[in-house]
Amino acid sequence: MCTNCALNTKLFLNKKSYKSLERIHNEKKQKIILQQCQKINRTIDIISLGDNQWRFKYGHYQRLSNVVDSGHYGLILDKIKITQSLAITNECIGKLVRSSGVDDQLFNAVYQLKQWMFNDENLLFYAVESGSLERVKLLVNQEYPVVLNRLPTSKIKMNIQTYAWCQLKFEIFDYLLSDQVKHHQDGGELADISPKLKAECLLRSIGSLKDLSIFQTIWESEEGSTLYNIKKELMLANQFQYPKQLIQKKNGISIAKMMFPNYKPNLDHLDVYLFNSSSLDNREYQLEVMNYVAKNHRGMENGLPFDKLKLEVKQSLVSAYEKLCLDGYQIDRSELDNLEKFEYLMLICKCIGLLEKGYASIQNSPLYWFRLNLYKHCGLIGLIFILSISVSKMTLLNELFTHGTLEQVRLARKVWVSIGGRHMVFDWCKASFDNPDPSVFKYLISLYGMEYLVKLFQHQYSSISPDTTDRLELCLAIDPGLSFVRCVERFELQSITPEYIDQLIILWKKEIHTPAITSMIHLWQGCYMNNDIYSFVKLLEIRDDVECENFHYLQRLLIASIRSQKYQFIIAILKNHISLLENVIDEVGICGDIRVIETVIECSPNGKLQNNQLNTLAHYLFQSGHFEAIDYLRATFPEKELNWSGFVVSTIFLGRLDVVKYYIDNFADDISLPLILSQSIVCGQLDTFKYLIEYSNNTDHDTTYLLQTFFNEPNLRSILNSSSAALILRYAVSLGAKIEINEKILQIVQKKSIQTIRFFKEYQEQQQQQQQQQIE
Repeated sequence: MCTNCALNTKLFLNKKSYKSLERIHNEKKQKIILQQCQKINRTIDIISLGDNQWRFKYGHYQRLSNVVDSGHYGLILDKIKITQSLAITNECIGKLVRSSGVDDQLFNAVYQLKQWMFNDENLLFYAVESGSLERVKLLVNQEYPVVLNRLPTSKIKMNIQTYAWCQLKFEIFDYLLSDQVKHHQDGGELADISPKLKAECLLRSIGSLKDLSIFQTIWESEEGSTLYNIKKELMLANQFQYPKQLIQKKNGISIAKMMFPNYKPNLDHLDVYLFNSSSLDNREYQLEVMNYVAKNHRGMENGLPFDKLKLEVKQSLVSAYEKLCLDGYQIDRSELDNLEKFEYLMLICKCIGLLEKGYASIQNSPLYWFRLNLYKHCGLIGLIFILSISVSKMTLLNELFTHGTLEQVRLARKVWVSIGGRHMVFDWCKASFDNPDPSVFKYLISLYGMEYLVKLFQHQYSSISPDTTDRLELCLAIDPGLSFVRCVERFELQSITPEYIDQLIILWKKEIHTPAITSMIHLWQGCYMNNDIYSFVKLLEIRDDVECENFHYLQRLLIASIRSQKYQFIIAILKNHISLLENVIDEVGICGDIRVIETVIECSPNGKLQNNQLNTLAHYLFQSGHFEAIDYLRATFPEKELNWSGFVVSTIFLGRLDVVKYYIDNFADDISLPLILSQSIVCGQLDTFKYLIEYSNNTDHDTTYLLQTFFNEPNLRSILNSSSAALILRYAVSLGAKIEINEKILQIVQKKSIQTIRFFKEYQEQQQQQQQQQIE
């Protein structure tokens, strides 16, 4: 039974039946609450906890992938070449190669500095994705450190030329099959793909194509050419599905007519492109499509009279402006010059009127987004024009109460009442509940009074969502105990005001619990996003019974506060829930802000961090390269003996040479060179390996023993997991390292890259030659 029915039949149910009804209703309500908690948890990941939402300082960009994701490409060379403070892994190189935002000049500069890291088997495929022909040329002809793979990989199950065609990179595809590309046995041969596969890829990707000229080229091909076979495959395509997709693309009419001469579009086929899109791009083509429909589907030989219709729109807007001025509206005439987008939308509107012989279709469902665009761009002047056309003013008025501004609502209601329209207060209120601007509902209260609205909604209580101060007041007036209140589905940020929070706190103090106003999640989020620390503190203090789901969210909110350096929110959360610190101490280290660290220490019991927290903090400070924060930590806790060498060892895999240099310069008494040297070898970090060898040569550290004994079977197994294994081993051998090779190692090598197999073959031959020389 629905909530509304429950309210209407409450008096007629016996006590037992009513309790049963109430139990069922509460179970449903709790289920909805849980769904909303899950939804808001997913939303917060996007809204406030996204990585790029908080990275706004130079030091926050720790990895090459972070910089590429953020689009701040100018930082890349600076952090690699000058400060050497950027972590670069194979994953980062892959993201760099794949990025279409990195220009060729910057890419080439990074490539020259870090060429030894371009060894992943998927890199050439990533270059194709970027769409950069120059990048593909550079990598396809690469010989050092490896010849890049062109055959199917574990991630991409097709060869490089097939992948280029499927990615619609036709220029790259042509290049890959040209004589300019060297054929390497290591990388795999390059050959053409079948016409059928090409045709299937093209048709499947019509929605992704920005340029349809490939179809024009194929259709103009003559028998005997390589493209003609593709044309024959395309001629077998669906005669309805594909032309409809083509005609929605810019310049698609000519292609559709060429490929499918029997296809005749009508206006219904164009709704998705012309009306449901919020974009106003490609206007000329949109008008061309409508003109095409007029000539071929409506019998208008001369097409649509665009010039005449444009003039009518301008004259109507001038008349609307003059009418508003006569009615006492203070509007500057220059506003007429700011309606260019609306003028175009009204031109489309008039075209629809001619094609459909009236404006009735404008109120149909397919044109819903078109109407929203009208409201968005019309202002007050254009609104007069909209209300003058022969469509359902009731529909328009209800949609304005949902999507319009307060000024538009005032004007539309005034026009409606002036022509004798009924006061549809209930419908207007329900529509205003979905308007993100709470002032629209306030306006209705000022017109009709709260008492009248209470009577109006007495038996329609379930339609009210108590997500603003005024709606909560209305709910309380109908049902002081909020027994059957509708669950809040979403909150607008401007609705969570200090006044609204105070109103809820009063209810809680009266022991009127409000489970339908979700859990605390929405309210915490609103305070956080509005930077309302005072209401946030009140909520934490008044409701200390934090449930598991809310506790998990509060932890995520604390993480967001640390990343955004919102110190007051950090203090407020930790003062009430210090146990959360254990789960977020790593985020404090990643952030590396000294004031955040000070705040966390001050909030800790007795102003001190526990040993495990201190170790975790130091570990992540090292990994992120926050050297000033490390110095601060050492000065603050001089009595603590931390595992500094362990911290730097755990950071080497990131390729942070600046961290290794800082460690060597500042921890002379703690340096464990064999440990970090061996880790650089296992992690495949050639730059770090070379730096440490150079350092040992300039100091008293002797690495001869390490190089002679390190490359045994257990360590080789680990080294061979790195894509840079062949490079590392070649450099080590050049320094006099000895490699222990047995049958188990050779079996592992056979499953590795061609370059690794080649190295071991050459090394074995070299060893045999040396043994032969010794015998002789």
